[in-house]
Amino acid sequence: MVSPARVTAWLAAWLLGVCAAGGTLAARTASQPRGAITFGGGDGRSCDAAIVIAGARDTGAGVKAQRRWIAEHLPGARRTGSALARRHGRVYEVVSLTGAGAPSVCFDVSGFFGSW
Repeated sequence: MVSPARVTAWLAAWLLGVCAAGGTLAARTASQPRGAITFGGGDGRSCDAAIVIAGARDTGAGVKAQRRWIAEHLPGARRTGSALARRHGRVYEVVSLTGAGAPSVCFDVSGFFGSW
């Protein structure tokens, strides 16, 4: 069961319009092995420029990919929370951070969200 605080965070993100529609799916190329996780889209500073995670087979793999992207691109950043938003048929996760100069990063998780 999802905690009431988590539901409130999701609704707040959606109601405030944290994320706008956008983001393009990363294209798989012939040189990428099947099942490889790749990152496309933008830099994640807003949901207009969300980081698109492609190739994650389920939510667990997608969350690991988010952590990997943060560690590689924002060394020293620590995840402090997150909120989900659904907008124009897409699902976004806004990850709150501390350290490394970025207050949050937006990921387009539409490709794997809810898959277990």
